[in-house]
Amino acid sequence: MEHTPAPTLEDILEAITDWSAQKYTASYRAEFKKNVQIQFKSALGADFENVSLTLAESALNELCFILAHSNPATLPTPAASFSTICTQLVTTIGFGAKRASRADVMSAMNALELMRLKEGK
Repeated sequence: MEHTPAPTLEDILEAITDWSAQKYTASYRAEFKKNVQIQFKSALGADFENVSLTLAESALNELCFILAHSNPATLPTPAASFSTICTQLVTTIGFGAKRASRADVMSAMNALELMRLKEGK
């Protein structure tokens, strides 16, 4: 059995950025990741590969803030929007951070309706 090294902080930051980029069109993903890295360096003063482990929490906080507030050049697909809403609901409600609200129900219903309309179902 081959030994696989533990992921580094850089690996984690890259993987989260890649995951976030998947909700955008393929033609925009590279530009999106580049913009995220520029904003990250501007805010933290270091690239993903140069962040010290003492700043790991700050790096993760900053990256999540950037990703949550990023504005795509093109709108995500309806399926990606529905996926994002589902991820957010499961993460916040499922782990007890909050309870479902009427707005949560309406968001999910609207996103599902839009996805179905785009898919022709």
